[in-house]
Amino acid sequence: MPDLTLDADLLRQIVREEIRAELARALPRPAADRRLAPFLAACGAFSGGKAWTGAELLADAAYGRVRGLQDALAAITGDRGDPAKRLGRWLERHAGCEADGMRLVRVKQEAGAWLYAVTKD
Repeated sequence: MPDLTLDADLLRQIVREEIRAELARALPRPAADRRLAPFLAACGAFSGGKAWTGAELLADAAYGRVRGLQDALAAITGDRGDPAKRLGRWLERHAGCEADGMRLVRVKQEAGAWLYAVTKD
């Protein structure tokens, strides 16, 4: 007969994961941000599936190489304050959000800046 005892750490990890999953299902989702879908589409065209920083996105938008990127960023950053800070805060709040079959994913932190990517579901 196999030994069915669980390690205490493994049991805690399993319980935590189950609780997180239940909370994610139970908590109401915030209303979708109307700026998210155009932003994700433009970022997908900009990055080609690779990770990027907000600074890279703003720098590329200044050159206008990707159609729709400037408009999507202008809708997010507005005309008040520091655009880099406003974009960074917006990215933090919307990491993990989905729109039109795409998701904004926070990948990792490098040299103090977060890398983001757009994935297709």
